[in-house]
Amino acid sequence: MSAAYVVRRVLLFFVVVWAATTLIFFLPKMAPGRNPVVERIGMMMATGGVNTGNLASYLALPSVLAVGGSWMVAPELLAAGDWAAVTRLTAAAVAAARA
Repeated sequence: MSAAYVVRRVLLFFVVVWAATTLIFFLPKMAPGRNPVVERIGMMMATGGVNTGNLASYLALPSVLAVGGSWMVAPELLAAGDWAAVTRLTAAAVAAARA
């Protein structure tokens, strides 16, 4: 087995990995009218990156049954005992979910 053969095989391996990564991860996001990455994430309970601004877009996905987030109960609010702020943020999230 020559060194040129091994180099060609290694280069082919990297080209195949690059092509597969491009097809699997980047091309689906270019589909018009939908984002399949967000849809796949939404198959679970959406918790990461959810806030009152994008709550409705997660709940609009048919595969999302519930959303959650820690922005309503931020550690600094809990440490300060600011229950009025926690109540206000939670009420805003519930209102956004019902809208």
